[in-house]
Amino acid sequence: MSSFFLIHSKYFYTPWPVTIYERNINSTVRKISDHELIVSTSLLDLNHSMRVELKIDLKHNLIKEADAEITKAPLQICSYPLQKVKNLVGLKVERGINKRLASLVGGSQGCTHLYELALNAVRLAFNVKLGMQFDWDQWTSRTIPDEEFLKKAQPVLQGSYSPFDSHISQTDCKKDPQSNDPGGTANQ
Repeated sequence: MSSFFLIHSKYFYTPWPVTIYERNINSTVRKISDHELIVSTSLLDLNHSMRVELKIDLKHNLIKEADAEITKAPLQICSYPLQKVKNLVGLKVERGINKRLASLVGGSQGCTHLYELALNAVRLAFNVKLGMQFDWDQWTSRTIPDEEFLKKAQPVLQGSYSPFDSHISQTDCKKDPQSNDPGGTANQ
């Protein structure tokens, strides 16, 4: 028996099922020492099943080991770029890494999916490193109010993304982004 759904969104309206493809990207981080993480990122969809695994030295912000595996791909030639993942060894995890990752594993001689997985792994490793430098318990399971968390995290996370931008005030944190109340004062 087939189902019939009406899909509503601010971008489109259609009387037929839209979901024809799904891609899942999953990541795990394992702490193997106080200064080393292994980040595994995998991609699974109708045409692909692949994984990138990076061992990252947090003390030196360095990729120490890099490995990849493709167990399903739409073409046999898709396995060729796997060897390029080894080029990530020695790469510094720092500003500009997106372009370096793209040039090392992406592009016409590489694989956009391996690049995407490597980028995801590096970003997650950086996020975990920030959490480890700050207060891991509060990073993963906050028990303190937003204002207190932001005040404590500000020195470590300054400029990393909008909640930690020094131009955003504590009042801004109280605002409901869905509300039309620009001052965040409607519920005070």
